[in-house]
Parts: sequence; C-alpha cells; structure tokens
Amino acid sequence: MRPLGVTLVGAYQILRGALGLLFGLSLLLFTGLAGKLASLASEGNAVGEILHNFGRMAGLGVIAFAILHILAGFGLLKMQNWGRLLTLLLSALGLVMLLPLLVATLGLPLIFAWSALTEMRKSACSSITSSTSKMLRSALRKSDITMSGFSLLANSSAT
Repeated sequence: MRPLGVTLVGAYQILRGALGLLFGLSLLLFTGLAGKLASLASEGNAVGEILHNFGRMAGLGVIAFAILHILAGFGLLKMQNWGRLLTLLLSALGLVMLLPLLVATLGLPLIFAWSALTEMRKSACSSITSSTSKMLRSALRKSDITMSGFSLLANSSAT
C-alpha cells in the first residue's frame, strides 16, 4: 500500500509535467510564429533567426524537463527508488533555477528591509539602554543611601 503523501506528490509531478509539456509545445509554436513575423519585419536581418532559435531551444528545454517530471511521477506511483531520487533532483534543480529570480525580484527590497531592521534595532537598543541606565542610576542612589547608612552603622559599632 502506497502512502497518501507519495500518491499526492506523484500525481503533482505528473500534472506538473503535463502542464510543462503543453507550455513547451506552445513555446515552440509561438516563437516559431514570432520568428517568422520578425524576419518579415526586418527583411533579411538576423533578429528573426535568433528569435526562432532561442524559442526552439527554450521550448525543447521545457519539454525535456516536463518529460522528466512525468517520469518521476510515474516512478513515485510505482514506488521505485529512482522515482524518489529523480523527484528530489528535479526539486533541487527547480530551487537552484528559481534562486536568481528571487534575488532579482526580492534582493533590493530585502537589502532595504535589512537596513530598516538594523536601524530599528539600534533605536530600540538605545531606548532600552537609556531606560535601563535610568533605572540603574536610581537603584544605585538608593543603594548608596543604604550602603552609606550601613557603613555608618558598621563604623559606629566598631568604635
């Protein structure tokens, strides 16, 4: 009996692969059309050929990853060890490929958020330090009074 989590992840991998396959095929179709339109507009310029080749390579890359996702999903559903390893590998590759996008979109706001958090921490520390020093000063003044009274009592008993 297969665990429910493995079944869900396997079905997700197959669905992800099917959607990736559709996206790759549409990428091949539409970049081919865009390349033809660009070559008509540029009249012999290399832009159309470059666009067509880039679209073909991107579409084939997406289709290759989609087929790997479908294979990983079927491997998980058959409870094969290679399916589990392929799923882990594809997930790791997906995270690595997503990392530059996250840095590009969230990098600058994260830097500003970090500087704002640093400033907030500094102001909080300075306010805590000032309130703590006020409390310590008042406590020390009270202890000076009692300590001086204690020392007076100690000196009078010694004589």
